[in-house]
Amino acid sequence: MFDGKPLVKARKDMGYTLRELSDTLKNHYGEDFYISPKTINNWELNPNAKPKYDSLKKLCDFLNVNISILFTDPPKTNVDSDILEIIKRVIELYQANDPRINEVKNIVL
Repeated sequence: MFDGKPLVKARKDMGYTLRELSDTLKNHYGEDFYISPKTINNWELNPNAKPKYDSLKKLCDFLNVNISILFTDPPKTNVDSDILEIIKRVIELYQANDPRINEVKNIVL
């Protein structure tokens, strides 16, 4: 679950309106980076928000907010997801007594 309250506090502590923060982020990170005021507001208020990790990370870095405090369960990066999928597949091989599990054992052990 997502909690955007720390974003609201940090934004207000820095004296930014939603529009000002959006414009400042664009100036800070470059023209290719844009988070609309509406999107920032959604992240601040909506516990079901699903922000893109990279965009949220930049916002948090700019506001000096630790991204982990925004989540009950921290978001998984692509690498984390890939590793979890590999582990699940290895477990499936093991449970199915697949002969390829011996290759995995040789690599791991």
